[in-house]
Amino acid sequence: MVHLGDQLESVNLPRERASEAATLMRHLADFLQPGTILLSDLFREKEKLFEAAEVIQKLQTIAQDLTNAGGTSPSKFDGAVKKINQKYDEIERMLIEEFVSAQTREDHERMKTIAHILYNFKGYSQCVDLFIEQSQRVC
Repeated sequence: MVHLGDQLESVNLPRERASEAATLMRHLADFLQPGTILLSDLFREKEKLFEAAEVIQKLQTIAQDLTNAGGTSPSKFDGAVKKINQKYDEIERMLIEEFVSAQTREDHERMKTIAHILYNFKGYSQCVDLFIEQSQRVC
């Protein structure tokens, strides 16, 4: 049974990676579309903030690679990279606001979840600073 489980897992992992890559490519295609409106509900619905944070973090990594690959000349990906960076900043700001709100409500589990997500964002130190600042106000 253990051997069978290992075999099933070895087949399932590449399938999951391929599915995740396909999902990221669909989201990247959204950012490549002209205009500012994103087609995906993921980035428009506040209830999907954590999922959107995970996806935008990965897209941000891809965007950095696209920027570095282009060198100094303009790239066909510049518009998409700009939109990804804007959405990254927006989601990061929303996560920080949600963290402060959870801290105000003393919802420690939610704070822990959000801090774990924000750890991978560039504004993680801002989250820590806000936590300290809010804690000092209460004391």
